[in-house]
Amino acid sequence: MKTRYALISALVLLLALSAFATRLPTDFSSLGSPGEEKVELKLSVDLGLKEDTLDIGKEEEVKLELTIVVETEAKVWEGECPSSLIYDFSLTCAECDKEVWRWSRDKMFAMVITPVIIEGSAKYTEVANLSPKLFEKEGKYLLTATFVASGQSITQSFEVKFVK
Repeated sequence: MKTRYALISALVLLLALSAFATRLPTDFSSLGSPGEEKVELKLSVDLGLKEDTLDIGKEEEVKLELTIVVETEAKVWEGECPSSLIYDFSLTCAECDKEVWRWSRDKMFAMVITPVIIEGSAKYTEVANLSPKLFEKEGKYLLTATFVASGQSITQSFEVKFVK
């Protein structure tokens, strides 16, 4: 009899907890201490190109130095990421609206909440060696850099031209 009541009590508790869990926010970046003002971050991205045009040969690998700079007016900005992925880059063909490459796609990240602390500014740079086959046609492409800790993204466009 006691086992039956224990099971019923456990079931009721489990149902109550699951109902409460559905009301929790999924984006915790907007939360802070009471009275704490939310500080916006300023993002900038750089492709490492001298001009806004990328000349691509048919056989040679394309090397891009991708940089995302995060700046804050606050003395210290604190946030966290749901994994060890702090930033990401993606390339999209603007005309066909198709993602052709994502920096994090072939990488593994620890599934642990990762604190991010920025004092003034932070700079993250990755070198991407891309196959020319990713760029199916000439035209406008978009580089999007995402800073995961704040959920912010910034996009820069550039032209791709094929050379012989």
